[in-house]
Amino acid sequence: MKALRIKLRQNQASYTREETVNNRMTYPLPSFSTIIGALHNACGYTSY
Repeated sequence: MKALRIKLRQNQASYTREETVNNRMTYPLPSFSTIIGALHNACGYTSY
């Protein structure tokens, strides 16, 4: 079986939940779409 492991690190981030307005709750990890967008940007892709 083949696998790809990527270790990412960041000092500070805020992944705001859309359903919260007054209390700015955040997710502990980025959403799937955020990860896909970061990978596209890191690879230099210009279209999906």
